[in-house]
Amino acid sequence: GLEYSLSIQPENILGKGTEMFVSALLNETRPPETPQLYPPVLLNSTSIRVEWNEVECTQRITSYVIQYNISDGSSSNEVITNAETTSIVITGLSRYSLYSISIAAMNSIGTSLFSEIFTFFTFDSELTDLSAVVFTTSVQLSWEEIISNNNITYTYEVAFI
Repeated sequence: GLEYSLSIQPENILGKGTEMFVSALLNETRPPETPQLYPPVLLNSTSIRVEWNEVECTQRITSYVIQYNISDGSSSNEVITNAETTSIVITGLSRYSLYSISIAAMNSIGTSLFSEIFTFFTFDSELTDLSAVVFTTSVQLSWEEIISNNNITYTYEVAFI
């Protein structure tokens, strides 16, 4: 908690009286501040990594609660983590779906407001059977074509890093 020292001294036309001192220890009586959620990182077509900042609070943070939902309302989920972590991998997401996600911090007083909402889109499918054959002056890449269940045409970008 926070400690305050207070003094009071009476005064009238005849002069000042004896100054009195008192100390008070005040415990925090409000929920924690809202954590900042960073943009989710898509790991594959059904998993993301979520990270956030650690919340400073005089009353110990007990946990973080992450809410994520498919935007059409067909699925709503909640994950509660311990207070010592600032990232989590969420698996089992539906492919080719638009999600929204936000986070709040919890302490013994209550729950913070939820963070800014991020939206992300999961892939329809994943690139598989990628292989590379190296020649003297070139590289031949091959992979299995992605067959979309949603009539999406995929293009492929190859980058040299």
